[in-house]
Amino acid sequence: MSWCVRVYHMLVMFTALATAHCATARPDPVKVSDTLSVVRELVSDHSKIAVELVEANLHSDLDFYPDHRGLYYRLVHNQVPVLNWSPLGLETDSQSFVSDLKIRDVQKSTFTHEYDLAHGKVSHVKKMAERFLLAVENPLGQKLTLEFVLQRDAVAFRYLVPGNGTVTIRRELTGFRLPAKSAGVMQQYQEASKVSPAYEYFYEKVKAGETDDGKASIRKIFQLLVGFTGLVIFGSDGWAMPALFETPEKKALLITEAGVDANHAAMHLTAKPSHNLYTLEWPSEKEGNGVGDSLPQGSLPYKTPYRTLLCCDLKTIFESTAITDLAAPLDKKFGGKLPAWVKPGKATWDWLSYVATGDAARQKEYIDAASQFGWQYTLIDANWNKWNNNNAEPVIKELVAYARERNVGLWLWYNSGGPTNSVTEEPRDALSEREVRRREFARLQKLGIKGVKIDFWQSDKQSMLQQYLDTLADAAEHQLMVNFHGSTMPKGWQRRYPNLMTMKAVKGAEWYQFPVFRGPNAHDSVYYAFTRNVMGPMDFTPLVFEQAYKQQKITYAHSLALSVIFESGVQHFADNADDIKKGFRKLTGEYPFVGAFLREVPAAWQETLLLEGNTDSHVVVARVHEGVWYVAGVNGTTSDIHIRQPFTFGVYGKYRAEWIREDGSGDTLRYTETELHTGGTQFIETVIRPRGGFVLKLTRVPG
Repeated sequence: MSWCVRVYHMLVMFTALATAHCATARPDPVKVSDTLSVVRELVSDHSKIAVELVEANLHSDLDFYPDHRGLYYRLVHNQVPVLNWSPLGLETDSQSFVSDLKIRDVQKSTFTHEYDLAHGKVSHVKKMAERFLLAVENPLGQKLTLEFVLQRDAVAFRYLVPGNGTVTIRRELTGFRLPAKSAGVMQQYQEASKVSPAYEYFYEKVKAGETDDGKASIRKIFQLLVGFTGLVIFGSDGWAMPALFETPEKKALLITEAGVDANHAAMHLTAKPSHNLYTLEWPSEKEGNGVGDSLPQGSLPYKTPYRTLLCCDLKTIFESTAITDLAAPLDKKFGGKLPAWVKPGKATWDWLSYVATGDAARQKEYIDAASQFGWQYTLIDANWNKWNNNNAEPVIKELVAYARERNVGLWLWYNSGGPTNSVTEEPRDALSEREVRRREFARLQKLGIKGVKIDFWQSDKQSMLQQYLDTLADAAEHQLMVNFHGSTMPKGWQRRYPNLMTMKAVKGAEWYQFPVFRGPNAHDSVYYAFTRNVMGPMDFTPLVFEQAYKQQKITYAHSLALSVIFESGVQHFADNADDIKKGFRKLTGEYPFVGAFLREVPAAWQETLLLEGNTDSHVVVARVHEGVWYVAGVNGTTSDIHIRQPFTFGVYGKYRAEWIREDGSGDTLRYTETELHTGGTQFIETVIRPRGGFVLKLTRVPG
């Protein structure tokens, strides 16, 4: 072969590679080539976010899309694209809304979200929004309604299928195509195993469009070492939601879902996005021990969950209530008002310190600690039912009475299975069947138990979502609060069932007990604040001081700050509470001001503000309860970060400012007290040390 032929082939190869790259990174066309295209725009009176829709064949402009007319949307904020043209469509067992769709009519209405929450980042929501109902028709004349909701913090949409009878949803074509060079903070979706999916991988920084093959390839090497346990430590099955992105124009976007109920399955994002296009995946057949169908079925008329896009800066995303805005309202069983027996609070918990549940004597030590520290609860974890030769009820009665005398309520742990898991921790087989569960809850109510922690769900199938919601309903009838552990991602269910206090769905502090896999580091705190905790209450089980410092150099002040930065209706403060030489007794003995702070810090908030931060470095939060403001910040980097924020929030006046920060080394603390005045002329100013943090309590001075 001559040199000129070789050069020619090299040029052809180079051109092909360049063309392929351009296809991947190609922006939307300025104008769609399809001369028959129909473009519509949904514009909000209350938001700068707009949605554009097009009925068109986009193949000539974007050749990775099919060569037929389809329905596409894109998201625009202040005239800047946040999502590029992305597909819409739905297939059922009897209808196809995929190609040659036409929008026959658009109806717009304005409404107000207004409701109260028993716990969370706010206590009351009142927000204007617009609803757009798009009448869509396929070539056979079959009809579908596409509902869009636009509000100041989000865009959400769902499919409404009319008719009578039943339907199976076969495929949802919805996609999310990010602009070229967007960056993401994402979590891989765990492959089904004995204890997964449970949303317990760390979030990581990625380039939009990257695949999740990393853990899958590692698994091939190392999975054999842990396979005998039944765990899938390294397996992944796509990307989880929420997924946070930043576009080149510095627009932030959180992709997630809301309004998910027992009519559908929870979904995740595809493992291998092509051309920055993320599409939706059903739960694996293997989830939940293979029990239940992956494809959802329901009665017509049928509503899918909302595909929800929080936009378009980190402050808006962090403060957003869109997940509960779009959830079902307060259940009728509560009579139109929040139940008085739902009481947020803080709890002692012995399992993390010992990786086992202690006997009744140890539980009394933890009850004593909760009473001494002014906390409301003690959680008794797995296998308590084995006490007293498997006759634990007399012991539980004794502990309930002991705790009641000290103004402490008790929570008990349960296994969610049933046939849906093979985990042997007990009690199990008590909550999976409704009649058995209702008898058990009635027994607990009679005993005086305040709440239940229910673990090992490991399925996002429709049948499992039904069990979640049935469990909440039954628990509410017996005045039991609930913590879902080893669970799916929060869906806003706490609006409908205020007794849902928290959910895990995070790689939390218990992983400090398994250092071969590493526990959360300082940067994880920042990632969680902007991703997982946006979705709802998070049972991270914070305040593991010594282990976090020794393993990850997280300072004590950083750990303390997580009691404010992480929101959970019940905060399980996880450090040791029965030994004066370590844990809370040692810490509060050395630093009485820490005990005072933890006695007073709330577990529910009336308002939440993001003061500053970004996913690369730090987060600073302000929350208020009954007029007292708590400000907290953490640093995820190895460099100092200078904070200087004007004090503009709160009722105008003078405030007592109580600071807790590092004092010398990271395992020491110091307390200082100053005064600050609102109005913007004075500043909340400090330096957050590497992997460090601070808390600041602001109490208004009368007069």
